Amino acid sequence: MPFCQIPSRLRYQIVRQLGEGSAVVYQARTNEVGLPQMVALKATTVERALHEAHILASLQHPSIPRFYDLVVDDLLAYVVMEYIEGETLTQYLDAYLAQRALPPMQQVLSMGIQLCAVLDYLHMRQPPITFRDVKPGNVMLSADRRLFLIDFDIACTHLARAGCHPIPPADGLSPANGHEASSSGSCLWTPPHATAAGADVDD
Repeated sequence: MPFCQIPSRLRYQIVRQLGEGSAVVYQARTNEVGLPQMVALKATTVERALHEAHILASLQHPSIPRFYDLVVDDLLAYVVMEYIEGETLTQYLDAYLAQRALPPMQQVLSMGIQLCAVLDYLHMRQPPITFRDVKPGNVMLSADRRLFLIDFDIACTHLARAGCHPIPPADGLSPANGHEASSSGSCLWTPPHATAAGADVDD
């Protein structure tokens, strides 16, 4: 497997690709003291990586992946963070939809409470942080059904009398043709039930 050598002299061995969207995320292995054996590497533009690393490094919450390191390599940078073994909320919901079933009510309530708790934590920060991209694909569920909010590259910190300016999508990683993009650069998400045959979708 290929290794990437980074300025801090830590070495990461790419195990597999986990996902691809506005960035590419890999599972990686490291033997460095003080780090878990498995970590997640998020490859994106230097600007986005610096932004996300700055935010993640300032946060400590059970529903937010821990930040470990930042790798800068020419035009790309890699945010090294906690690896979450599990599935996205999109995958979780799709499994039930494929069976024409609904998730257990108790699990739905638990996930809703966890999501509200982590968003409240962000909003109560000083200065407050707005995540700006809450959707099933940015929510991870661990094997024990703990919820994690992922993908902080367009989150923003609100400073006094200052606006929250989005980072533009990386070249070649813009929303796919045919999908409308929000002001943050993310494709607008429509719940599965709203796209069922005969259902109306608001503009």
